[in-house]
Amino acid sequence: MFNLVDPRIVALLEHRKAARASGVGQGLLGASEDADKLLRSDSMAMLTGLVLQRGMPAERVWQIPMHLRSKIGHLDPARIAQMSVEDMTTTFDSLEVRPRYPAQAAKTVVALAELVTKTFGGDGSSIWRGREVPDVIATLESLPWVGPGISHMAVQLLMDESGYAPHPSELSSLDVKADVHVVRVFYRLGIADAETRDAAVHAARHYHPEFPGLLDWPAWDVGRRFCRPKSPVCGECPLSDVCNKRDLEVKKRDTAQPIEMPVAKLQTGTGSD
Repeated sequence: MFNLVDPRIVALLEHRKAARASGVGQGLLGASEDADKLLRSDSMAMLTGLVLQRGMPAERVWQIPMHLRSKIGHLDPARIAQMSVEDMTTTFDSLEVRPRYPAQAAKTVVALAELVTKTFGGDGSSIWRGREVPDVIATLESLPWVGPGISHMAVQLLMDESGYAPHPSELSSLDVKADVHVVRVFYRLGIADAETRDAAVHAARHYHPEFPGLLDWPAWDVGRRFCRPKSPVCGECPLSDVCNKRDLEVKKRDTAQPIEMPVAKLQTGTGSD
């Protein structure tokens, strides 16, 4: 399907394939069966979890819809749309698991509920079901505090978790969400010429133009588990044989152990990523 030439890109995609075949990265969303069941059965819950993916570990963000429903008794978009941003902020502040930025999150979720109610007839899944990728991205980015990083990541998660199946010709428009892990791995690997978000996005587009975003998860996984900011576990890393190890002094034998794989990708950073 893809014209794979650079061995570093081959290694990234092979890692994604092997990891997913073994079940890594396909655990419960939200780290609990209850949270996972809600996310997969309620489109408003799924969308809420997606648009709040900023500034904290994803497995905690995925729990927020469950705690929100427990607090207000529902996730009915029509009723949420009637809440003031101030009331929603107070509600978020009171949750056992709350957004890192409650006031921002309140604006996002109330606007999401209004969008679902007024534009999509109360059915959140209509935001993505049967629609083209650019339209889904534009819809998500119309929400406050949702930028390209979140919207592109959301589309890919909808593909992985909610059966969204855009035409292959549309995949070239999906970028990586260049969080700190992806940026670090791309730079050390030698495919990005600077340790910046822009350089990481450009590298993915250059080396895998058919579907740049496909490089996102494997790079993130390597960054979280092996390619740490300090004390990287190069001896355990699946990219070690092809990595440039840029700016690293690698010991001959690593004594650290890779960390456990979280249940879902962590989206770090702040603001409207």
